[in-house]
Amino acid sequence: MSTYCYDLETYPNYFLAVFQDIDTKDFLSYDQTPDQMDALCALIEDEQHTFISWNGTHFDDPLLRYILKNRARHTKQSNRFIRASKKTQTTTHVTAETIANLAQLIINTNKNDDMARQKLRNTFGETLYPNYRNKEFKPFVSIDIKGLLDPMPSLKKTEVRLRFKNVEDLPYDPTLNLTAEQMKVVHKYCKNDVAATLHVYETQAKPHLELRHYLSHRFGVQKLESLSEPRTAEKILLELYLHEFNQGLHEGLDPVSLYTIKQYNQKNINNYMNCAIPIENFIPDWIKFETDLTHTLEDFKTLHLPVNGKTGHPNGTALKKKITVGSKEYQTGVGGLHSIDEPGLIKADGFRIIDTDVTSYYPAILIRDSLHPSEFNEIWIKIYKRIRDIRLEAKAANKKLDANALKIILNATFGKLASQYSPFYDPHLLTRITVTGQLVLLMLIEKFHLAGIEILSANTDGVTVKLLPGQEDRFEQCKQEWMTHTKFNLEDTEFDIIARRDVNAYVAKTTDGQLKRKGIFARHGLKKDVQAPIITEMVIEYLLNKTPLENTMDHISWTIYDFLFSFSATSAFKITLDDTPMTKTNRWYITKSHRNQLYKHGGKLQNTICIPHGTNIQITNRVTNEAIPNDLDKSYYLIQARKLINTILENE
Repeated sequence: MSTYCYDLETYPNYFLAVFQDIDTKDFLSYDQTPDQMDALCALIEDEQHTFISWNGTHFDDPLLRYILKNRARHTKQSNRFIRASKKTQTTTHVTAETIANLAQLIINTNKNDDMARQKLRNTFGETLYPNYRNKEFKPFVSIDIKGLLDPMPSLKKTEVRLRFKNVEDLPYDPTLNLTAEQMKVVHKYCKNDVAATLHVYETQAKPHLELRHYLSHRFGVQKLESLSEPRTAEKILLELYLHEFNQGLHEGLDPVSLYTIKQYNQKNINNYMNCAIPIENFIPDWIKFETDLTHTLEDFKTLHLPVNGKTGHPNGTALKKKITVGSKEYQTGVGGLHSIDEPGLIKADGFRIIDTDVTSYYPAILIRDSLHPSEFNEIWIKIYKRIRDIRLEAKAANKKLDANALKIILNATFGKLASQYSPFYDPHLLTRITVTGQLVLLMLIEKFHLAGIEILSANTDGVTVKLLPGQEDRFEQCKQEWMTHTKFNLEDTEFDIIARRDVNAYVAKTTDGQLKRKGIFARHGLKKDVQAPIITEMVIEYLLNKTPLENTMDHISWTIYDFLFSFSATSAFKITLDDTPMTKTNRWYITKSHRNQLYKHGGKLQNTICIPHGTNIQITNRVTNEAIPNDLDKSYYLIQARKLINTILENE
């Protein structure tokens, strides 16, 4: 059995499919000529092969299935003609122009337009979303790692995040006819993208696939390899629910199917859009306050949240309130509670810094009050709770794979409550969970305040406190009383020091030397854009360890990647370096050698805007040497680091 990463390029006069064997790293390439098309079909028809793509589910896979089905059909018809006439006949084949037109149809179809989507389905037929039970048309096995890792940006932006050597973008418009030389350039570009897909597969996707394989085996649910965590959770819970519900039906009752659930849910969507959500109906009666927060609770009960007709999300404008408890201000909203924090450096000097978080907060709210989406009954939450219990057993037994896989189902389900395309869509339940979460966290904040314990920060599911000598017993008592009343669990982390710009941008060092990083202080990686990581690394070392900026910058471990800025434009913008047109995705460093400016042009207002950190730059879309270049302007990076330090220490 062989596994290949692959990518397609589609031009009116040039079709290209490039595959790379994940074991041997060898490349295979096919174009639109008849012999090459036959070889391509033979490769993807082989049931011993598995294919890995980036966004293949929505682009490359349908095109390959279309080629496979139509070429097979034409070949079969041609062979019948040959047998009947006993004459040699050239096999009809799918042309590069046909494939290019289909590719543009996929790209340009408005997925929110029902008529446009229907046209797409009519054009592709079963090759768009195949029926895997149809024995006459058996699709090849394909894994879409963009879907697996979703949400993800473009492949180019992902290459930038993962420090890929070559992030050069597609050099020619896909609607153009290419020259022979241009075809060679596109071939080289496509091989680079396939190699990038293989890199993402080997460094990022493999652990996620391992979790999906565990879940598939554990629950008997197939085809999870190309699904994001929310879609994985949805599919498993849905199939388990339908199985248990229909097994328990009394004789004579009709079984429930996914189709009937979707039909009922579609009717409910219209009701959700037309009726505002009454908050009073979704505040549990066990939420109580002892201070003026009682008035806040009563104010919440008067609110009605409209549902956005386009997104299906509750409009949380009415929930945005500033609440004062003691000397600290907090902001409520549809996304959760957070404190309004001043920038600063907080050191555990004569006191302790304890961060106490609610364990699996949103899943715990669902389980505590036996909540479930409106189109489902108590079987749904029983299954959900059973999965939680299995995970706790796995965690206690130190079965990390099992525990991490099951965590996907528990945590990712919440997002589906906000998706009007999901059977679990329920903005009322979504609102109940988020409002309950905020009010219950305020209950904990109130307890600490009444006990004389200062709150340093709070955000969504946790509170950070300043614990003076002699307050430990009161702190533990407050937590215990709160946990007993709410039936939730708290977990503590102790910090030595916290440097923060605001509640969503900080770095904190635990007592055992670990760093918790958020916002601009986060490490670069698959899910995070970080501009010139050297800047935040210098700031962290200065604030936490008093290391001079120059000492950190001159450390020998840095490479050119640590100094690179990047920008990826949407289709609404064009990028230029002064007057020179550039590709959509670019990365660069600040140089002493050039005087130039990177711009973006376009958008609704058709403005021309300077791109941040885009002055006096050297484009570095292809890295041939990872050493720090001699013309790098180190003073620029030092200035940016000092600006961030000054922001944090402005109140010091």
